[in-house]
Amino acid sequence: MSIVQLKQIIQRDDVPSDVKQIIRQVLLEYSQEQTSLKDDTYDIKERNQAKKALFESEERLRSFIDSSTDRYLLFDSELNLLDCNELTMIGFQKRGITNFLGKNILELDPTVENTARYKQYFEVLKTGIPLSFKYFAPNPKFGQIHLSLKVYKVNDGLGMIISDITKEYLAKKAVKKSEERLRAFLDSATDAIELWDPNLNLVECNQAVLDEFPVGTKKENLIGKNILDLIPDLKETGRYYQYKEVMRTGTPLFLESFTSHPKFGNKYYSVKAFKVGEGLGMVNRDVTNQTQTEKALQDSRRRLRDLVDSASDSITLWDSNLNLVDCNTATLEMLAEGHTKADIIGKHLSNFDPKKEEREEYLHFKEVIKTGKSITFEGPIPFGKQSDYDLLVKAFKVGNGLGMFTTDITERKRIEEALRESEIKYRSLVERANDGIVIVYDYKLVFVSQQFARMMGYTVEEIINTPYKCITHPEKTSEIDSYYQSRMTGGNVPSIYETKLMKKNGVPIDVEFNVGLITYKGKMATLTFIRDITERKKTDMIRRDLENRRSDFVSMTSHELRTPITVIKGYTEFLEKNLENLDVIQSFQAIESILRNIVRLERLIGGVADITQMEQRIFNLNASIIPFSKFLETSVKSYKELYGEKFSIQGLNESELRILLNIDDDRLRQVLDNILDNANKQTPDDGRIVLTPKVLSNTIQISISDNGVGIDPNNLEQIFEQYMSFETERASKGTGIGLYISKVICEAHGGRLTAHSEGKNQGTTFVIELPRWFEESK
Repeated sequence: MSIVQLKQIIQRDDVPSDVKQIIRQVLLEYSQEQTSLKDDTYDIKERNQAKKALFESEERLRSFIDSSTDRYLLFDSELNLLDCNELTMIGFQKRGITNFLGKNILELDPTVENTARYKQYFEVLKTGIPLSFKYFAPNPKFGQIHLSLKVYKVNDGLGMIISDITKEYLAKKAVKKSEERLRAFLDSATDAIELWDPNLNLVECNQAVLDEFPVGTKKENLIGKNILDLIPDLKETGRYYQYKEVMRTGTPLFLESFTSHPKFGNKYYSVKAFKVGEGLGMVNRDVTNQTQTEKALQDSRRRLRDLVDSASDSITLWDSNLNLVDCNTATLEMLAEGHTKADIIGKHLSNFDPKKEEREEYLHFKEVIKTGKSITFEGPIPFGKQSDYDLLVKAFKVGNGLGMFTTDITERKRIEEALRESEIKYRSLVERANDGIVIVYDYKLVFVSQQFARMMGYTVEEIINTPYKCITHPEKTSEIDSYYQSRMTGGNVPSIYETKLMKKNGVPIDVEFNVGLITYKGKMATLTFIRDITERKKTDMIRRDLENRRSDFVSMTSHELRTPITVIKGYTEFLEKNLENLDVIQSFQAIESILRNIVRLERLIGGVADITQMEQRIFNLNASIIPFSKFLETSVKSYKELYGEKFSIQGLNESELRILLNIDDDRLRQVLDNILDNANKQTPDDGRIVLTPKVLSNTIQISISDNGVGIDPNNLEQIFEQYMSFETERASKGTGIGLYISKVICEAHGGRLTAHSEGKNQGTTFVIELPRWFEESK
């Protein structure tokens, strides 16, 4: 480059500062050397040294440019390449270009002619106004690379600096994506998050903050406003000065506040304020539900105390040393008259029971506290008045102490005695019950009803007095054992639950247990009503399967609806942006695609509407009498156009075509559309689909056969079930309603729809069978 060109380069605003500095150094050295030459014109040695210095200076500039990671190019006024750096040369050589100096820019990069920037190059030559922009270029190794191009006039020519900014672009993109994720996170947070500047003007907030304001409030209406404008009473509460103190000291603030919200009523908040930079960050959490829950818990405890005090059973609580901690009113009634709760709280059990050494149960109380294993016994409580009452005592561990429930079972004992006296009458009632009835005592079946024995395939004599484990299913034995043991020791276990038993022949049976405690021969036992729920389980399984398929149908339909909508939207936007530049064929292709996807949407929506009507049992036909010939003629013509050579019809007979049909023409075509569309998807492009009409004595048949992927014979019965679909090697799973709707339509006509296939890759034949009407008069 000449000295003049170098001086012009450093005048440009778009030339990097480090490049300008190198050029200025070169020009300075050149100026000093020229001055030296003038001072000693005749000193040939010094002149040669000056030339050498100038050459070395130019070499340094060339070395700097060649070692740069940017590409430098210099063109003449016709855009022929005058000079470039080493990096640019390597780029040309990789593209197979040699001897590139002097070549026009279009020879070096033919693609530039069709770009807007090609014309802009000449505009720079004309006006001298620099040009700077960014663009991307394909790269076979790295995909796309992003470039920054600076263009400026140099004398009568053009200078270019091309920088690879891919890393910078990707970094900015990553930062933007990170910011978007952070914004999405903040906006999805249920806590209100706010950021305030040092003057407590709002800088940023999330969606939860906006939700606290009237509907329609926008963020831009809040940003910049002072906290006192948004919360006028903040100074009165003192929180304003607390926030200022947080910003001054950096010590976070945690507090709770109450407000009467115009939109939501009374609200309780947990507020966290902390210093962020020189400003303030705030997180406000709505703890209304938590506060209400705590209040409800307090109310529940009060109600529980009322319940305990109103209970007719004695309820007592003892510490680990058997000192009385608490008791209810019923307990006081069991003691001698005149006792109050204040008199007895804190006293040891021995104070209430002078005969404690004679009571076997008393010796077990310490063991209950030690092991946690509850005990249940009948008899007088160890601290009450002696009476003729029959009592049931349950002692169990509570924390580190002991709890006791004492129930008056005098009436129950009388009833049990009466029950034993009337055993024959009640046994007759039990034997007539539909459910099986068993009594288990000491892990044995001490009573078995005839119904239960028949249910299990035994006689009563075969299983009476045998361990119940002999009829439990191996997978459920431990569960039944656990429930039985826990129930017998006063544990809280479900009284009704489902499980499995094993019949005599080894077949499992699903049953429902309804279990209660009774006294059997003076001892605790369980009375269980057992119901066979095998059929109910099967029904539940079918219902769950249908629900799962329905869920898949909703998911699949949503996906299927989204696809055509996306295509329609894409082509519509394409037409809107490019309509003036499109030719007729391109416009027609876009419109054709839009229409095709609209039809697809109509079919999907129609299918959903049909399935809804069928489930609500409001599906009706709009039947009319039409010739079989007319129906076939219209159908064959449309399917020929749709499927081309792939589709054919066989077996036409003019005399048969005179048959009249009483059908809903649109609905029956819907059936054909569904079947033929499936056949087309499952058949290769060079396959065949054959429609064969046939008239029988009382019916007409329409067979549709293909040579596609076929159907597993095990699935033939399931393909007509609601929401049932199968994935094949040629097509993914559909919505699962087409064949179901087709079957219902055929049956609504008084006909039927069947399918036949020999298996995989053996093709499929669907047969539509409809009742015939009568022949037209000739």
